[in-house]
Amino acid sequence: MPRTAITGDIPVSHLPFSPAIRAGDFVFVSGQASVDDAGAYVEGSFADELDRSFANAARILAAAGGSLDDVVQVRAYLGDISYRDEFNTLYRSYFSPPMPARTTLSGGLGQLKFEIDVVAYIPGLSPLLAGDAQVAPHPASVLVAEADGNRTRQRRGTPLHGFEDQGDHQEPRRLRARLY
Repeated sequence: MPRTAITGDIPVSHLPFSPAIRAGDFVFVSGQASVDDAGAYVEGSFADELDRSFANAARILAAAGGSLDDVVQVRAYLGDISYRDEFNTLYRSYFSPPMPARTTLSGGLGQLKFEIDVVAYIPGLSPLLAGDAQVAPHPASVLVAEADGNRTRQRRGTPLHGFEDQGDHQEPRRLRARLY
């Protein structure tokens, strides 16, 4: 299945991951915390950090052509278990029944009070039509050249997710190369 990175007017990260990946009708949003557009941490109360984290996730979903209404799974990370009751109270304001599937963990966030990652189901929308989304090829995609006689067929993709045909090329080679 082809994968595309969701980009556009969304918070950036200086860490080695995509803010979100579209795979088919699903959009997988990486962990979002209380950060500004440049990726700098913005400290606040638990409620403030939770709200900024949800707003960042919502912006990324909008760039993918969706919203929080499309979320089917939530993974929430609390900086401390003492935030659990406040989280459960505030959480209800972001979703309506049927509530998304959810996992909640606590601890291990350093100075962060909250982080969230989500999976959304956004059927039938091509990433090329998703508002301001800019689609980038997955970095693991590779070029495969298969030669037979005087013609070489090039395909781009990943070994696990198939290849897209790149057309015929005239080359006098008798080789079969797979460049992974």
